[in-house]
Amino acid sequence: DWSSDVCSSDLFAAVPGSGGVAVAVVAADAGADYLELVAGLRRWVFLFVMLGAVFSVAAGFMLARGVSRPVQHLVEAAERIGQGRLDRAVEVEARAPHEIVALAAAFNRMRQGLNEREENQRLMVASVAHEIRNPLGGIGMFAALARDEAGTGEARGYIERVVSEVGNLKLIINN
Repeated sequence: DWSSDVCSSDLFAAVPGSGGVAVAVVAADAGADYLELVAGLRRWVFLFVMLGAVFSVAAGFMLARGVSRPVQHLVEAAERIGQGRLDRAVEVEARAPHEIVALAAAFNRMRQGLNEREENQRLMVASVAHEIRNPLGGIGMFAALARDEAGTGEARGYIERVVSEVGNLKLIINN
């Protein structure tokens, strides 16, 4: 059975091999002062490693927070744009990472493009409504005249239906 033996300032350790037979013996000649110095050094190394770990965790937290806050602003802006609220520009802090600033600029270009598309659609619908309103007014006028001239009978019922449908179409166009 091999084990470590300590004699005064000498340190001997057997290196066991297979079957418990010693294959090597390691010896070190060190004084008690030296061993205390090594123990103190171990404490300092442990302290510096722990301080480094705490610093790394704090730095990682700050870095993650610096990235996640602008990303959260972009998520809120995307939800706002998705709801059709295009009135407010997407803003991020100037000190945000370059990629986040570029993404915010892309959001603003998209928001502007959606605004322009919405305005074009509104103008097109207004133009189409105007183009339909003019002939529809004529149809309504002539249908009312025909109704007045038709007297009674089946033809008058059809003309009443035309006048009613013209009224419905005018309501749709005006809305």
